[in-house]
Amino acid sequence: MDLRRAVGEYVMQGRELLNRLRSPEEGPTVMPVDLHILRVQLFLLDNQAGNMQQRHLHSDPTEVAKGQWKKGSPNRRMGERRSGERRT
Repeated sequence: MDLRRAVGEYVMQGRELLNRLRSPEEGPTVMPVDLHILRVQLFLLDNQAGNMQQRHLHSDPTEVAKGQWKKGSPNRRMGERRSGERRT
């Protein structure tokens, strides 16, 4: 399976998981350890995607001009804040 297809399948499964987590029947039944595992996995994926996005931006600066990385896209790493943003 190519990487692009794997990303698409991961996103589809992620949407299904999100719906299940939001559901009043299933959401409350999730165990704290499972939530921790999920958050760690998402953190790792976010960091790797951010690193790869930065590499692409530095290797081909025309991607920004083409609108590849739109304003408001998740290009900050988990835990980073915008200037002036306060921790709650």
